[in-house]
Amino acid sequence: MKAYSTSVPRALLGILTGVLTGAVLVTMWSFVGMARLDDYWLRHAFSIFTYAAIVWTAGLTLVAVIPWALLHRCGLRGWPIAISLGLVLTFLVVFGFLTNGFGTIASESGFSAVDSGGPTWIDGRLTPHGWFEAFQFSAICAVVGAAVSLAVWRVAYRREAVARSDP
Repeated sequence: MKAYSTSVPRALLGILTGVLTGAVLVTMWSFVGMARLDDYWLRHAFSIFTYAAIVWTAGLTLVAVIPWALLHRCGLRGWPIAISLGLVLTFLVVFGFLTNGFGTIASESGFSAVDSGGPTWIDGRLTPHGWFEAFQFSAICAVVGAAVSLAVWRVAYRREAVARSDP
C-alpha cells in the first residue's frame, strides 16, 4: 500500500487549486449548449466564475475539511478515497439544498414551480418530478465535485519516501 503525506502549505494550495478547478468547470458548464457566445460573454463568464469560486471556497473550507481530516488521520489518503469523498459530499450538499433539507424543512409560502417536464413544486412541497430533477442535477454536480477533489488531492499529497535498507 502506498503511503501519502501532506503539509499545511500543500493542503492550502490544494484547496486553492480545488476552488479554481471548480470555478472553471462551473463557468465552462454554464456555457454548454449556447449556439454562439455573444459580446457580453467575458463579463458573464467573470461573474459566474466569481460566484462559483465563492461557493467552492465555502464548500471546501466549511464542509470538506473535517471529513478530509478524519480520513487523513485514519490513513485513508489515496486518490480513490478523495474522489469518493468529493462525489458523496457534493451530491449530499447540493441535493440537500435543492430539496429543502431532504424534505425536512416545510415551506409555508405555498411556492409552486414548473419546468418543461411538469410541476417540480406544488404548494411548497417537492413533487416526484422535482425530486428526480434534484437528483439528476445533484449527480451532475457530484461529478464536478469528484474532479475538484482529485485536483485537491493531487496538489496536496505526495508519496512518502521509503527508506531502503542495503543488504
